[in-house]
Amino acid sequence: AVCDYLYLIAYQYIETLATNNKTKKIKIRYDYLKTLNEYKTFEMALTMANTWHKNLAAKIKRYNATANTIKESLNGTKFIMNLPGDMKVYKLVTDTALDFESIYMGHCIGKGKYDKSITNNRLQIYSIRDKNYKPHITLKVQKNTLQEVRGARNNRPKAKYIPAIQAFISSKKINPDYCLQDIGILKQNNKYYNIFQLPKNFVVLGDIDLTRMVLEELPDMSTVTVMGHFMCNHNQLKSLQGAPRIIN
Repeated sequence: AVCDYLYLIAYQYIETLATNNKTKKIKIRYDYLKTLNEYKTFEMALTMANTWHKNLAAKIKRYNATANTIKESLNGTKFIMNLPGDMKVYKLVTDTALDFESIYMGHCIGKGKYDKSITNNRLQIYSIRDKNYKPHITLKVQKNTLQEVRGARNNRPKAKYIPAIQAFISSKKINPDYCLQDIGILKQNNKYYNIFQLPKNFVVLGDIDLTRMVLEELPDMSTVTVMGHFMCNHNQLKSLQGAPRIIN
C-alpha cells in the first residue's frame, strides 16, 4: 500500500512537469520528488498512505450509495467471458474505466497511472465482477503474464473468488507465475496445483500461504504434508480442522 501511494505521488509530480512544459525538455529534480523531500521516514509515508486509503474507502461508500453505480461501472469496459460463481470478467479499455475501478476498489489502478499503457496495449487491466457488475478483483497482465492481482483496498483476493480467477487465466493461457500464492496455485516440479484441491498424501516442498483470504474454514489438507511453513492467519477461522502436517 505504501509503495503504491509513493509511486502515485511521484507519477503525479512527473505528469505535472510534462503538462506545464509541453514545448520544453523536461528536467526532473529528483530532490524535488515528494517521495524524497516530504516522506523522510517510513512512518511518515505510512501515515499518508493510510490516509489516502481511508479517503478512497469513503469514496467507495459514496459510489455504493449512488443509483447509477451499475451503469457507471460498465463505461469504458469490454466484456470478455463468464466465470464460475456467476462472475464475469471485463477488460478496462479507457481511463474512465480505470478511474472507476480505482475508486470502487480502493487502489491506485486509476488516476492516470496506466492510461497510456492500456491505450497502446502494452498492459491489460481486467476486472472480475459479480452479476450486478460490482468489481471484486482487479488483474494486471503484461506480455501474457499475470503481474498483479488485487482485491478491495489492495488486499489479497478472497478465497471465494479464486475459482473465477483460475478459470480466467486458464482459459486465456495467462502465465500466473508472479502471483501464484495470491490466486491459490502451487507450482512444484514444473506442475501447477490448486492449493484448495491438493491430491491426497501430497508433499509440498515449500510453503503454503493462505493469509488474508477471508477464509471461514480451511480446505481439507489433512493428508497433505508441508515441508516449509503453513500460514493461515488474518482469516475468520474458528478452528484449524483440515490443516496439513507440517515438517520444518
